[in-house]
Parts: sequence; structure tokens; C-alpha cells
Amino acid sequence: MPYPNEHACRLEDPGDFVRFRRDNNSSPHRIFGFKKGGGSAVQAYRYPKATWPVDKARAHCQDHDGSFEAATDVSKETRGGLVRLHRLLHNDWLRDGDDTLATSHLALVVEMQARGVPHFDEDLLDSVSVAESGI
Repeated sequence: MPYPNEHACRLEDPGDFVRFRRDNNSSPHRIFGFKKGGGSAVQAYRYPKATWPVDKARAHCQDHDGSFEAATDVSKETRGGLVRLHRLLHNDWLRDGDDTLATSHLALVVEMQARGVPHFDEDLLDSVSVAESGI
């Protein structure tokens, strides 16, 4: 889940740990996870967006084989609504094959990207480009 003021990089599944400690004295900030049977590991990095540009944070995360999410100012409700609408457009297009939905879909994807909401679903509907749609 994206955070409003910092980019996130997950290195390990949080379910593998029983407790956590955050170190804000490092750059990027580190979240340590502690395992039930003993031992610890860096579970995640957090990059304050005021000091870590998204491209630099993403590159650091990739260098550490993590999964990256950019910070976003979108509320949880707005994000959920955009994702639900995106899935509905996919389902309607797959069911009806209505090409006018492709333009609506692309406009929605552009809005999602502008708000920092990830676009996960990839299928034929996603192959329509901005230039082709006239947006």
C-alpha cells in the first residue's frame, strides 16, 4: 500500500516476522523484522519523498531486489474506487467487446497514473495507446 509521504520498498514478506523496529537514522529508513525463532532482517525500506526522488528510490529498491511503490496523495477510498472502476471497464469490455470502452479505459489509466495509482491488469484493452485514442 502506498504511503502519502514516503516511497516504499518491500524486501521480505511481513508475515515472516513477529515484530518490527523502524530505524529513521539511516537513509533510506529501514524497517527491521524479527523472526519468532530468532534472527532479524531488513524487511523494508522507506524513502521520504522530500529527499528521495521517485526514480532514485525505485533504482535503490531494484538494486536490493525489492518491490517498489511510489508515494501517493490518493486516499485509500479514492484509490480503491479507481481500481474497482478499472476492473469494471475490463470486465465490460471483455464481455461486450465495445470499442468505446477502450477510450474510457485509457482515460482512466491516464488518471490513475497521474494520481500515482498502480495499473496492474494487462490484456488487449491495455494495448490501445494514447495516440490511437485521441486523448
